[in-house]
Amino acid sequence: MSTITENQRAFTEALMLAIVAPDEKESRKARELASRLAIVLSKKDIEYSKMGIEVCLEYLKNYK
Repeated sequence: MSTITENQRAFTEALMLAIVAPDEKESRKARELASRLAIVLSKKDIEYSKMGIEVCLEYLKNYK
């Protein structure tokens, strides 16, 4: 099993920030950061990050 790289972690965190940002300006900044980070990631890594976020959001929705 491989470990999460700094780029993968930063990408996932940027996506989460885009979702939970307090306003559109901050959300846009986070999306732009995620876009820049995505350049160095594989499609598989990007999909894993998105799936992880979906799981977390679903969990929070159900158990909040």
